[in-house]
Amino acid sequence: MKKILFMSSLILSAALSAEAAREDARTIQVTAFAERAVDPDLLNLNIEVWSKAATAQRTQTLAADETKRVMALLEQYKIRKEDIRTDSFSFGPDYVWDPNRNQNKINGYRSSQVLRVTLRKIDQAGKFIDAMTVAEKGDGSGPRPEFGTTVSALQWDTSKKSELETESLGDAVKKARRKADEIAKAAGIKIKSVYRISHEANPDDGAPRPYEMKMARAALGADSSGTGVAEGQIKIRVAITAEYSF
Repeated sequence: MKKILFMSSLILSAALSAEAAREDARTIQVTAFAERAVDPDLLNLNIEVWSKAATAQRTQTLAADETKRVMALLEQYKIRKEDIRTDSFSFGPDYVWDPNRNQNKINGYRSSQVLRVTLRKIDQAGKFIDAMTVAEKGDGSGPRPEFGTTVSALQWDTSKKSELETESLGDAVKKARRKADEIAKAAGIKIKSVYRISHEANPDDGAPRPYEMKMARAALGADSSGTGVAEGQIKIRVAITAEYSF
């Protein structure tokens, strides 16, 4: 029992000493940012296959046929299996409000499956989107009311993200030190060492800024030359928070 109490006292004493050391530490804390701009070489996008019909069986059949077409296109464009992920799936009654009965009533059934896909040949983006959304064009009189495929949530990315983050970290650390040196010089003190340092990648939202797009293929017109997409550049940003002892 005495041994347990002794060990507990040692642990408590060590914890209190560490806490006291932190409180006694004299530090300068600074934050610095650095970023790299790069042309994207990846495109992430959502592909939604949907269907709607009077009966559940008809809805499922339409969804299965359209899904088969979409999967064949993914294979045609050589999309890797690891670059295709089902983000959501839903199937069930489609309700509308009945003002006469003052309640919802079934107005058929609806199915929806959203795939998150990564396109690595971004020069094919326009043709890829056109091919995916061709079902939206219908027979010329307007979009088909029963089924279709929509594309949304385009997000440009880069396969060099890790490399660029590492390069940016070096720049951010140097900037942080320069800031700390200027503060120390103005205060008439001298920095001894780094006390604590931490970093965060893409501190604004955790991902390259997405370009959002919701598309109905019919809006392009029968003699459209195709969908144009502008990738621009993406920025990889890191933040450094550093404390320097003096």
